Amino acid sequence: MMTKLIWTVVALMALACVAAADPPGEVPQAAPTDSPKDRSEAFELSIAGATTSLLVTGAGVMGHDHDLSLAGLASLLVTPSLGELYANQPFTIGMGVRAASAGAFLVGIGAAVNCDGNSQASGCYLGALWIAGAIGYGAGTVLDIALAGRAVDRYNARRLHARVAPAVIPTAAGPIVGMGIGGRF
Repeated sequence: MMTKLIWTVVALMALACVAAADPPGEVPQAAPTDSPKDRSEAFELSIAGATTSLLVTGAGVMGHDHDLSLAGLASLLVTPSLGELYANQPFTIGMGVRAASAGAFLVGIGAAVNCDGNSQASGCYLGALWIAGAIGYGAGTVLDIALAGRAVDRYNARRLHARVAPAVIPTAAGPIVGMGIGGRF
């Protein structure tokens, strides 16, 4: 189990490195420390993260490998939030929805497993939590992908917008040339 999980993590890291690599022949440029973030990049990160997790989950299901399926589902708790993480937002609404849904899903699975086939038993009705958990997990994923651009907008709005420019200041003795600093905080 642990070996497969390690290989899954290595594969995800390799995919992230390939996605972040500069095109051949281009010299990487150092980004300014306070540069604005790009909405489309946040969206692409969220889509790529969710897709990768879903592919890992699908590979586990198709190969009847429960550990790989669980690793994919567990990574799906975080990967749709990569766009918001890019915008320095570590916790997201979608992440909370997915965590709560995972709890409901697990309670529903436990209730369905313990159900003895008697439809009148109250434990059998908890199987509906499985469906609610699965729907919530998907909704939380879509929510984070949809809100990635807004997280970038909030990040860019919070950035320091200071500008330095030459200024001519009139005085009684005559104009004085200096530097002016203006900004929006």
